[in-house]
Amino acid sequence: MVRAAVETELARHEPKFIESRNHGRIVLALSSELADYAFELGKEADDLAALDPLANPQRILERLRSVTLPMSYVLPDGVIALGDNRLLQLAVAASTSAAVSARGEIYPRGMEAKRVLQLAQGALFVSTDIAIDELQRRVQARYPEAAPLPTRPELDQLLGDVGSRLVWVETAGAGNGAYRSSTGGPGESSASTTLVARTSHRRSMHEVTGPAEQAARDFDTRLDLARQEGSFLVLMVPLKGAAAAETRLKERFGLLHRNFDQLLITALKEAADSAGASWETVLRADGSPRGGRDWTRLQQLVAKSLPHALEGLHAPDRTVLLTHPGLLGRYDQMQLLTSFAASIGRSDSATHGLWILLPCDDQNARPTLLRQPIPVTGPAQWTRVPDLWITHPESIVSRRLGAS
Repeated sequence: MVRAAVETELARHEPKFIESRNHGRIVLALSSELADYAFELGKEADDLAALDPLANPQRILERLRSVTLPMSYVLPDGVIALGDNRLLQLAVAASTSAAVSARGEIYPRGMEAKRVLQLAQGALFVSTDIAIDELQRRVQARYPEAAPLPTRPELDQLLGDVGSRLVWVETAGAGNGAYRSSTGGPGESSASTTLVARTSHRRSMHEVTGPAEQAARDFDTRLDLARQEGSFLVLMVPLKGAAAAETRLKERFGLLHRNFDQLLITALKEAADSAGASWETVLRADGSPRGGRDWTRLQQLVAKSLPHALEGLHAPDRTVLLTHPGLLGRYDQMQLLTSFAASIGRSDSATHGLWILLPCDDQNARPTLLRQPIPVTGPAQWTRVPDLWITHPESIVSRRLGAS
């Protein structure tokens, strides 16, 4: 279908786009300058994929942003600068050998299994037994275009080579066999007993070492400083870990929790009552087509309700943890976050700090809400919550305090 559409367009007297080819890569663009720009991005992505160690996401975006269009070129009407996520996607698509990981790293396609395991140590840390297919799935989710992991016994050897604590236990996984985290090393396999497993787990709570632990400690230190100074911060977390992350954040930093959906719905109900409208009428308007009369009236009600909802976020002496922000995206009110971010840190700000807990998958390099980019100005305003920080808090905090 794409080929038919392209050939039809190119056959016209004045086609809307051109087709450009370069070393087996094909780009459709509005102009030759834009096509060349895409190929330059692809070359930069290939260079980044060849690095060892891999560049971090911030450095990757800096290098991709350094690739610019000719100074004399002006973007056509309706064409906007690429966002970070789209820039990554375009660079990788225009490359010859690069791929992008779930965390926004650029790596080589077909990357060897041993290196994949070295880079995916965080995904391999588990407190429960993990089957082979689940381990393979986790790693593939992070590096989808890398070489697939082998099965046993080759996988056992690779895990040992990269220093993983996972060892194969024949009796684990309901008797089907599974990998288990152990401090005892590869010798602790099918002979492991319940007592040994419990001891290993208890040790792992305080003896977790390596890049995953360092990342979790750095995260904890960063948040502690952000809480003290006051900051606007978006915390991205997998959906399955959102509830645990919320509990952990409140306990660790004493945050003032606010559910935005509840705040806005309460304010909407009060505004509807004042206007003499039933809640059923509001719900029907919410399900009406966008741009229609009912939807427009609902937006007016939302605009009237928002100031009251936002009062719940005022806390001049504490950091607010905002959860369930979905209605901001649904009602096109993302600009409110820009206003909050700009006000935090000022002496007259009504809010000391605002952290948004954002459940999401690993497909986006930067935070989005209902496919809309959340207005963050740079990496200082967003980060991902490390799994280890949630699953083994005692280890992270005790080691960080001990080091200090």
